[in-house]
Formats: sequence, C-alpha cells, structure tokens
Amino acid sequence: MNWVVILIGGGFLIWWTVEHHLSRWQLFGIFLLVALPYTILENWAKRKVKLSYLRNNKKRLAESPR
Repeated sequence: MNWVVILIGGGFLIWWTVEHHLSRWQLFGIFLLVALPYTILENWAKRKVKLSYLRNNKKRLAESPR
C-alpha cells in the first residue's frame, strides 16, 4: 500500500512540476514539504500500532492460565 501511494504521488508530483514549469529545486522543495510530514506521521502510526499490539499481547499472556 505504501509503495502504491509513493509511486502515484511521485508521478503526480513530476507531472505537476512539468505542467507548471518549475525548477528542480522547486520540485525538491515541494517533495520535502510533502514527504517529511508523511514520513513522520507514518512512523508515529507504526510505533503506536506496535505499542498497542505489544500491550494487548502482554495483557493476554498475563490473563491466560499457565
């Protein structure tokens, strides 16, 4: 799923840059403007889900009879 979003978004960004006659540095700036928040949000969500999974797993192990 991530690769699909990255490829489609990258293709759109390149197309949009060509249509608006932007320079390489402007393309790079727009890429950073989009990529940094996406990367930060994705890493935060990944850690949140993993932490939640580990907490639930720990509770489940504590409640199960041995």
